[in-house]
Amino acid sequence: MPNLQVEYLAISDLKPNPRNARLHSQKQVHQIAASITEFGFNVPVLIDRGNVIIAGHGRVDAARTLGMETVPVLRIDHLTNEQKRAFALADNKIALNSDWDLEILQLQMKELSALNLNFDLEVTGFGTAEIDILNDGATAPTKADRSDIVPEKQAEAVSRLGDLRCLVITS
Repeated sequence: MPNLQVEYLAISDLKPNPRNARLHSQKQVHQIAASITEFGFNVPVLIDRGNVIIAGHGRVDAARTLGMETVPVLRIDHLTNEQKRAFALADNKIALNSDWDLEILQLQMKELSALNLNFDLEVTGFGTAEIDILNDGATAPTKADRSDIVPEKQAEAVSRLGDLRCLVITS
């Protein structure tokens, strides 16, 4: 097992991977920045020997947004170039393959919402509407949407397979 140690490097010394397949919207970068502000920079950026980012592009963008000059990094030098490429994909994709235990998630949100927190619960990445639904459950519409109404079936079909219909529009 490699001996990994956290270092602090200047953001200007880090090189984005030109083959990074992951995209980060401004909204997500701001969410990451809010998380760093509230909880700290708890997940180091993974880099190779040449300071190329393997994983953590979004965290670096968020740090830049916050005006940070240095970030914690872990130098990963035990992987081949092919392994680094595959790991970067795996690091992003494997997290997406999980799901939520909705019962526990609802319980966590309800408990956190009931507390007098000194931070906005949206720092979790969940939006206000999602938090409300988790806390209160989805609400049924008060009246039926007309687009959901399905007309009754006609007694006899008007067209047959192979018929051609022409729509004539007059003004």
